[in-house]
Amino acid sequence: MVQSPSTGHFPRAESVYRVLLRVYPVEFRREYEASMAQLFRDLCRDAYRQRGRTGLVRLWPRVLADTAITATVEHIHTFEEGVDTMSKRQHR
Repeated sequence: MVQSPSTGHFPRAESVYRVLLRVYPVEFRREYEASMAQLFRDLCRDAYRQRGRTGLVRLWPRVLADTAITATVEHIHTFEEGVDTMSKRQHR
């Protein structure tokens, strides 16, 4: 059985993830960055418990894919909100 580290034992992974979070819109990050970082730490801990370093390596493709998809969706939402706001201003 792989020894289980406590939360915070993956500082490099978390540092890389926090840089990755910069692809999200600023407003989204303000609201969700702390929760997303905590979830990432939990995922790292669980992956390490299950498969050690291999588990951590196997986690990254999922994290990268999820980030690419959700960041794109959030940018679209931010753009649509901006267009909607501009449209409302023009109708006044």
